[in-house]
Amino acid sequence: MTRVMFWSVAVASAAAGGLLIWSGPMPLRLAGAVLLGVATGLALWAARRPRPVGPLPATQVVGGRLPRLATFRGRTRHLAELRERYERLREPEASNGAIILPIHGLPGVGKSALAREFALTLAAEFPDGQLYANLGNAGNIRPEAEILKSFLADLRPDAELPMSTNDRAALFRSLTATARILVVLDAARDHEQVARLIPAGANCAVIVTSRRNLGPALGVESLALDVPSMDDGLAMLRAVSNTLDEDRKFAIEIVDRVGRLPLAIRAVGDEIVRDGGALAPAALRLRGWQSEPGADALRRHLPVVHERVESEYSRLDRAERQAFALLSLIESPSFVPWVLAPLLGYDAAGHRVEQLAVENTVSRLAERQLLTIAGLDEVTGLDRYQLHPLVRSFAVSVRGPVDAVRILERVDEAYLEAIDLILAASEAGYRDRNPAPQPLRWFAAATALPRISDGLPGRWVRAEYRNLLRCVGAAHQRRRFVLCWRIAVRLADSVRTASAGSR
Repeated sequence: MTRVMFWSVAVASAAAGGLLIWSGPMPLRLAGAVLLGVATGLALWAARRPRPVGPLPATQVVGGRLPRLATFRGRTRHLAELRERYERLREPEASNGAIILPIHGLPGVGKSALAREFALTLAAEFPDGQLYANLGNAGNIRPEAEILKSFLADLRPDAELPMSTNDRAALFRSLTATARILVVLDAARDHEQVARLIPAGANCAVIVTSRRNLGPALGVESLALDVPSMDDGLAMLRAVSNTLDEDRKFAIEIVDRVGRLPLAIRAVGDEIVRDGGALAPAALRLRGWQSEPGADALRRHLPVVHERVESEYSRLDRAERQAFALLSLIESPSFVPWVLAPLLGYDAAGHRVEQLAVENTVSRLAERQLLTIAGLDEVTGLDRYQLHPLVRSFAVSVRGPVDAVRILERVDEAYLEAIDLILAASEAGYRDRNPAPQPLRWFAAATALPRISDGLPGRWVRAEYRNLLRCVGAAHQRRRFVLCWRIAVRLADSVRTASAGSR
């Protein structure tokens, strides 16, 4: 019997009992008193009885809608991709639980803004409302019990709140079993934190943002979010700073110097507004601090970006911190993991760092979004990685004093060996008449060379251009003149090819 039925019976019994007491003969008055007592008992029992778990009212908006970010611009491709994944996961055979849509990327890349914008496009499909929670703030993780308390308060304000996290999670699953609710879980740290916050209903959806790729642990594919295009970055800067296109050259310089990172664009835009709306001074400031010899420029000029990167850096162990800092010595925009071996040189026991160890270290740095994948390397078939320009600035700030000359000599030797191997594998007649004695063989341990067919591949030369430019001087210094000539010719060919392609 439902609560409403109990109340109905109680009211009817009370009315009948009252009527008999006041108007009937003595036997009927006694019966009326009994009915009145029954009515009182039913009323008290119904009042104490826990409210049953049922579907949410179709018109209720839980927690309101997420506010639209006025400065959100672009991301058309990513919104379309999220929509396509959402529609695919709605198919009956796709899942028997809530739809989960993870988004991951480096700090400040705009994951939260994209999640909010996509949630707004889905709002009409979830009439029971939306729930939002930030799972971490300023390096701290919010307890799941606290988040569940907030969710349950929105779902059932008058419900008795369980004390334990497990009981709260069970009640949350019960309340959402037949509901149509959209949940946004922002800044998740790991999949275990997310697991208890996923609604039970198959008609619910969850958007999860995180720096790490939580897709495999959650059983779905995660959207890897990169920095926006230059056009989207310019539109974002205009929206934040309330400027027009008259100073487009300075706008382009600003967006480019901050590596198109949305968090940095917003920070510079806010600064432009405070300074009266002129783009030129902001561009000049960026130009100045990025050329400062001081290592702490990022903290002073873009503290919000420094804080986000530092929150991930603080979770690294000592070896990972050293590797991260030394990678800032590499001059090319991207690199293959093997380059970390000559950077590190030797471990504490005096043994040369092995390739498997450096590949694992690079993978962990990428998981922390301190490195991002920059495509496939044409020579090794491995992923190339890159440091975002602002992340590189942070890496320089934590690098401390190192013997950069000696470290880069090891890197130069590794590259010379790599080029030797590439040319030998692809050109039967190639012979360096001045080989270095006792080569280090850093590169030989890294990989076989399955992709070599025509000497130094053009895309590889362009990707490694700055490192190869160093190699010209290194080969000449070591009197390896044949190798010096071959590298210089290939660099010149690469420049000519690039110039012809840009016409």
